[in-house]
Amino acid sequence: MLGDWVSVSGTPMRIAALGTVKAGFLDGRGEMFYHGYDSIEPIQLTAEILEKNGINLNPQGSYRIGRYASIDLTGDGRYFAYLNTNTNTNTDDPSFLRHCGKYVHELQHAFRLCGIEKEIDI
Repeated sequence: MLGDWVSVSGTPMRIAALGTVKAGFLDGRGEMFYHGYDSIEPIQLTAEILEKNGINLNPQGSYRIGRYASIDLTGDGRYFAYLNTNTNTNTDDPSFLRHCGKYVHELQHAFRLCGIEKEIDI
């Protein structure tokens, strides 16, 4: 998706345009350049990235995002994001989203789905 963080040859970049065979990125002067999808890789979500973005570990061992969202990182590098868009903490409530993944762009998608306006910095 537009705005997703990805890695191109080990360099983190944000997608600025999507084509049929390549994605576009903006350089420091605001000019578009392109890379084929075969050279684009996801960025692993890590505790360091979460902490750099002000998402800190709480006493229960989860990373809190605001009042009603948290992320649990597992030993295998996966995460579970628990995002509740209202004050009801019942996990059967339809506003509750449990998202599982490993990559920064997947977390960005989960935020967008829940209306959480949080920019991630790499």
